[in-house]
Amino acid sequence: MRPGSSAVPALYDWALRNLHRPLTVDQLAHRAGLSRRTLIRRFHADTGQPPMRWLLDARLSRARELLTSGDLTVEAIARRCGLGTPANFRTLFKTHVGVPPSTYRETFNGSAGLPDFRR
Repeated sequence: MRPGSSAVPALYDWALRNLHRPLTVDQLAHRAGLSRRTLIRRFHADTGQPPMRWLLDARLSRARELLTSGDLTVEAIARRCGLGTPANFRTLFKTHVGVPPSTYRETFNGSAGLPDFRR
């Protein structure tokens, strides 16, 4: 999801291209040329979420895409999405999506209508 009403649309695109990196609110604020507090307010106004929750949702969305579009290992997907170790990825995925990554992959086989966080 790339919110359109913000004065910082380039930041959303940049963050989506850099999901593999460990990103912080301070880094995002610096990149946008905003104070930490202003960035948090803008994210909340645009997305209804704090920046780190938006980032987690974007990472999980990318993980869903990768699980259903190829045969990358859980380790490779975790690394590409910035979700840490395979164990951490599995835990986060199951907590937020409701099923383990392997079950998701088996269930959807690339045909699911997945949320697109690039819009």
